[in-house]
Amino acid sequence: MAFGRLEDLSGSVELVIFPDVFAKTEPLFKGERPLLVGGFLEVENQVPKIIVDTVATLEEMLMKIRTMTFKLKNWSETELQQLHQILLENPGSTEVLFQIELPDLKKTVTMNTGDSLKIKLDNEFIEGIRQQFGRTDFIELKGW
Repeated sequence: MAFGRLEDLSGSVELVIFPDVFAKTEPLFKGERPLLVGGFLEVENQVPKIIVDTVATLEEMLMKIRTMTFKLKNWSETELQQLHQILLENPGSTEVLFQIELPDLKKTVTMNTGDSLKIKLDNEFIEGIRQQFGRTDFIELKGW
């Protein structure tokens, strides 16, 4: 059995990893690669914990992604051009969608690039986006 802690700028949460899951995933915890953990939230005495039932490397999960959606709200033309350039520099097989909010019309429009723009989704791509824009919270991944 193992315990861990996930932490970000908004707080932290304890991870509880039961023996059967830990036995299957222990080598992943000894590595230096980013991990994704899945499980369910348990709150006891107002203290949240995640009971972990799956663990995988970020790289492994990114290879399973079929669609990446960029949620673009209040982006400048310069930012859009920078994003477009990054996408062109990373050709691959992951489908790209753009979700654009149109506040004047009170609508959100989703544009599918089809086969004209697909990307290679990996750690380097995500890190490149983070370095360029300082965040990745406008990205939604689907399909694993």
